Amino acid sequence: MASCSGTDIELTEPAESVVTDPEGSTSPPSTASPESAPSSSDASSVRDGRLTRVQAVYLAEDGAWEIDGQDRRLLGPVSGEIPQAYWVGDDRDVVLVTTGEVQAHTASGAVRTTACPACQGIAELDGRYYTMTGDRELLALDRDTLDATVVPDEIPPPAVDFAAFGSVVAATGTEVVVLVADPVGPSAYGGPQEIWAVTPDSGASRLIAALPYNAPIHGWQASPDGSELVFVGAGQRGGTCSHHEVVTTLDLSTGVLTELPALVDAEQLVGHELRTFDAFWNGDSVFAIFELFWSSDAESICDVAMPPALYRFDDLGQRWERVDAGPLNQVRPLGPAAGQKLVNLRDSDVFYEAGDGGAELLSTSSFIAGSTPPDIEVGLAPPGRAVSPPTLEVLPSGALVGVALETDADVATDRLLRAFGPVDLDTGWTAGCPLDGNTFADEKLLRWGVVAAVFTRTSEDDPGRLSHWFISANATGSVGPGQVHLPGSVELGDRLAEAEAAYGVESFDIGFLYLLDAGGFTLAAETADDPITDVGVPFLPICD
Repeated sequence: MASCSGTDIELTEPAESVVTDPEGSTSPPSTASPESAPSSSDASSVRDGRLTRVQAVYLAEDGAWEIDGQDRRLLGPVSGEIPQAYWVGDDRDVVLVTTGEVQAHTASGAVRTTACPACQGIAELDGRYYTMTGDRELLALDRDTLDATVVPDEIPPPAVDFAAFGSVVAATGTEVVVLVADPVGPSAYGGPQEIWAVTPDSGASRLIAALPYNAPIHGWQASPDGSELVFVGAGQRGGTCSHHEVVTTLDLSTGVLTELPALVDAEQLVGHELRTFDAFWNGDSVFAIFELFWSSDAESICDVAMPPALYRFDDLGQRWERVDAGPLNQVRPLGPAAGQKLVNLRDSDVFYEAGDGGAELLSTSSFIAGSTPPDIEVGLAPPGRAVSPPTLEVLPSGALVGVALETDADVATDRLLRAFGPVDLDTGWTAGCPLDGNTFADEKLLRWGVVAAVFTRTSEDDPGRLSHWFISANATGSVGPGQVHLPGSVELGDRLAEAEAAYGVESFDIGFLYLLDAGGFTLAAETADDPITDVGVPFLPICD
C-alpha cells in the first residue's frame, strides 16, 4: 500500500531575519523603493520562523516566495513546472504541488519533499495531506514523513482513459473532496465532471454534485469556513468566440450548485466570449476577473472587447461591481491594511501593492498561488481613493462599464457614478424626443465628458431605466476620447471606411451622417472618409 516516501531538507533560519535566499541574503528581489514593500524584519507575524498571516505565494527566478501584508520569505527553489500552492492545517503549512513532487514547508521550518508525478491538489485532514495522482489514485501523505498510502475509494472509474485525471479540492471535517471526470466519458471539450467526498478510513464515497459543464472547471477554492467551493465553469462552449464561463458556488454538505449572475447575459454573447481568469474568496465575498472578447462576422478572430478587470459580487444587490479596471490576470488580498495585494498583470509581471499608491515589482513570472483568506474581508481598494474614470470599452452587448441596458435608473445611476465620478451634466427629467413617438414620455441625460447615458420613463410614476448611451468625441469633461476603445482594432477617430472593412458591414447615408450598425452599436462620421466622431449603443439619439 505504501507507494513512496519523502525526504527531509532542513533549512537553518538566521535568528534576526525571516527572509532568506540560498546565499543568505535578506533582500528579496526588488526594483522599487523599499518604502513601498512589505517589511522583512517585523517579528510580530513570525512564529517558529514562519509567517502566520501568509495569504499568497508567488514564483520568482530564485524560487517560490510566501508573502503577507508585512512580511515575505523565500520558501526555496521548486522543481518541475509552475506549482500549485495550498495552506493546510492550523499551523498554515505551505504545500507546493509541482509536476513532479509535493514539497511541504512545515511550521518548524523544515522542507519535506516526495515524488508525486502529475499530482493535483492538497488538503489536510487528521494529520495527513491528501492529493490525487495522474492515475486518479487518492494518496494520503503522512504530515511528518510524507510517506504515501493509497486510499481505496468507491468512485466509478471513467470510461475513457485520458479522462482519469482528477484533483483534491478541499477537506471537510471527516471527508476529502475530490474532482474527477464523469464516468460516462468526456465531451470534446473535456467535461463533464463530478465532485465526490471520500471518507479516508473506510474508503466510502458519496457524490456531492454532477457538474453540468461540457468543459473542465478551473480556479476552485474553498471558502474560509470550508463549507463551500467557488469555481469557474464553462456555462456553454461551442467554438471560436462562443465560450461563456460562469462563476459557481457549491455547498459541500447539500450539493446545491449556485451560478452567480453573469457579468454579461448569455443571450447577449452571440459572437462574443466571456472568459473568467480567476475566482476567489475574500472573507465571505466572491471576487472574479472577467474579460470579454468580440468577433466580427467577416473574420472569426477573437479580439479583446473589454480587458480583464476585477469584480466583487454584491450578493445583496445580486450584481458584480468593478473593483479594479485592470488589465490584470490574478489578484490576491494581503492585508491587514486595505489595498494591500499581490497582482499579476497582463504582461506576467507580479507586483506587491501597498495600498497607499506604492508598488514594487517582485517577479517577472506569471504565477500567483491560490490562497486561504482570513475570516475578515481585506479591502482591495484603499478607502477614500479618488475615482479614476475607467477606460471605456464599447461592448456589442450594450453594457456601459458593466451596467446593462434596461437597468433601473436609480441602480444604474449609482453604479455609473461609482465608475465615472461626479457628472459634468445632469438634465433632469425632460420631455422626450418627438421622433420617439408616444413610446417614452420623459428622458434624462447624464454626461461625463464624451460619454452620455440616457434614461427613459413612461410616466412620472415610472422609475425609469437606462435605454441607451452614446459617445461624442467633440465633447470635453472627465472622460476623454483617449479612454474610449471600440471592439477589435478600431479606435474612435479612425475613418469610417476603416471600420467598414474591419467589421465587414457597409455604411449608409442618413442626412449628413454615414451610419454603421455593427453588433448592436452605431458609428457616425460626416463621410466614409472622415474620422468617427460619434458612437451610439444601441443607436445614436437624433434629437440629442
